[in-house]
Amino acid sequence: MSKSSEIREMIRQVLSDGVEHNLSELYAESVRREIIPPEQRSIVRAAIDFMKRHGELQVITPGLYRLRQGEAAQTEEESPRGGELDLEELREFSQRVGQTCRRLKRFNWIQCSDEELREAREKAQLLRQLQAQIQALDVLGGG
Repeated sequence: MSKSSEIREMIRQVLSDGVEHNLSELYAESVRREIIPPEQRSIVRAAIDFMKRHGELQVITPGLYRLRQGEAAQTEEESPRGGELDLEELREFSQRVGQTCRRLKRFNWIQCSDEELREAREKAQLLRQLQAQIQALDVLGGG
């Protein structure tokens, strides 16, 4: 069974009580069952997103879920916030982007394989696109 499948099964088991459970509970349970180490929280989030897209989970509020009970799948537009990150997820994302930037700054651009170079260039390009999106947002009036 793949790691993602194992996490999805754990989520189904936790939510099978019919009660709403939040993201933190699902993370904690996956760590408690030793499915993932504490620093790999994004794997749980990816499993939740997969289950939402496939109509298995109902989003009560952002970060609060329960299993669907025979309802039609909810589209992203119908969900409270679609694919938006909540504050906790955004903090985690920010830390991971920072780590990626630090690694790219230390990356040996000269003595690397073609595959490593391609991946580093792609990461750098995605970070530039993210920077442009954030600058275009300009909610703080900073430029």
